[in-house]
Amino acid sequence: MDSIAQVRAREDAFFLAQTASDVAALNEIMSDRLKRFVHTTGLVETKAQYLEGVESGRHAHGAITRITGHTSASGGGAVTIGVVDMVAEPPGVPSFTMRIHHVLVWAHEDTGWRLTARQATRQPL
Repeated sequence: MDSIAQVRAREDAFFLAQTASDVAALNEIMSDRLKRFVHTTGLVETKAQYLEGVESGRHAHGAITRITGHTSASGGGAVTIGVVDMVAEPPGVPSFTMRIHHVLVWAHEDTGWRLTARQATRQPL
């Protein structure tokens, strides 16, 4: 499998782990070098902060549907620029769907491709 297909498979695993609130899978997918996980609200978290938010239920997601995605890979790195529709399920608020433009930065580490940064911007539907 080529690098782009491997990264796309990791993206699929990342989205699935988000929808399942699977902290163990997210921990494995996200690099320990991840310092900036930027949410659509502008909140910036470290890996540990994001995982704690998933574990506590502060970050809860329903279905994530890829609309577009383009991945470029070179050497030990890859970048995906894409659009997804994500169902947000914040505590105490009715769930809603948002369209997200994102940049996902990946690094090939000893254990495979891992997410090192995420930047997301919400677009009104």
